[in-house]
Formats: sequence, C-alpha cells, structure tokens
Amino acid sequence: MESDRWFLLLEDADTAADILEEGDAVEHIAADSHLAVLDLVEEEVLLGLPIAAMHPPESCPFAGGEHDDAAQGSPFRALAELKRDRKR
Repeated sequence: MESDRWFLLLEDADTAADILEEGDAVEHIAADSHLAVLDLVEEEVLLGLPIAAMHPPESCPFAGGEHDDAAQGSPFRALAELKRDRKR
C-alpha cells in the first residue's frame, strides 16, 4: 500500500486558518495530549486499502480481450441445458 497524505498537528483548529492556504493538500488535526497517533495511522491504513482484493493489471489472464466466452461456452447455455434435462 502506498499513501501520500500529509497531516499538520496543531494546538487548535483556529491556527490552521492562519497557516494553511485554501487548496493545500495538508490536513490539519487539533492535537492534544490525548491524541492517539497509532490509532490515527491505523485509520489511514484501513482507509487506504482497496474495497476488494486486486492484482496488478499485467498479471490478469483476461486483460486485453483474451477471454473468449464462445470458446468456453456460455454459463447461461449450460443452465438452459440443465433446465431442459430436468424437464425430460
């Protein structure tokens, strides 16, 4: 996982308006003595994970249209055959 997020820990949220310009990619966090940095890092890691497992596009066997449904047969055709066999 790769992340490129920046955080600025400040004493209070009002200080952020003085320091940061609009459009800055830096998030400001009002820090106090009870801030759990480990929890903050853990949340960022969890939010950065993909929703579903992924693999690199170059390792995908179906990339570039190599997958041919006609050669393997349609799964719906197989279901239709099962349905016909069941009626007999």
